[in-house]
Amino acid sequence: MRALSARLGKLGRPILPSGITKIEDNSRRVDVGDLVALALALGVTPDRLLLPVDAAVDQDVPLTPAVAARQFQLWAWARAESPLMAGLVALIDDENDSPAPLQELVDDFRRHSLPPSERLRDNHTAARAARDVLDSTRALLDRLEQPEVFAREDQLRARHAERHPGDTSSVFARAPGLDASQPAALRARLKRLIAEVEALIGEADGER
Repeated sequence: MRALSARLGKLGRPILPSGITKIEDNSRRVDVGDLVALALALGVTPDRLLLPVDAAVDQDVPLTPAVAARQFQLWAWARAESPLMAGLVALIDDENDSPAPLQELVDDFRRHSLPPSERLRDNHTAARAARDVLDSTRALLDRLEQPEVFAREDQLRARHAERHPGDTSSVFARAPGLDASQPAALRARLKRLIAEVEALIGEADGER
């Protein structure tokens, strides 16, 4: 406690050892400035202090009284890899709202979550191909390790299909990674990635 308190003092955000104890006991609030200083002092990111790392795979982690999700979904959201489905569902009124197509939602999420320089690199065709492979691989692993989560999303899609027959573009019509989690789709994305990387290497060789 004393060592951490000393580090926080060097960072210009002093917290007494007794204050750190109260934080651990959930009897002292942590504002944004405290959070950033604690992350710097501990050598981690703020997300590491905000999100769980040891939750059970079948445990829903609450973010707000109306939104809860599994640990792997929370980390994908924090890394700007995909929007949090539970949050989207909580905000949408099935009777009145018409959700945007999934890819549009993901693109909009990334556009608002990443800095301009990161978005520019993120939009390169090779980066998109690599992200598709990574997302597909994660989706395949998630589907194998978290079957109950995908079963719940399957139920959500079925309910939406009953209320909105013929709608295939909604976020409810296809959950993130659903098609991508199939082995054949992953193989196709791998082939595309190889082609994109070969083209990128060719461009780099030409510049040299």
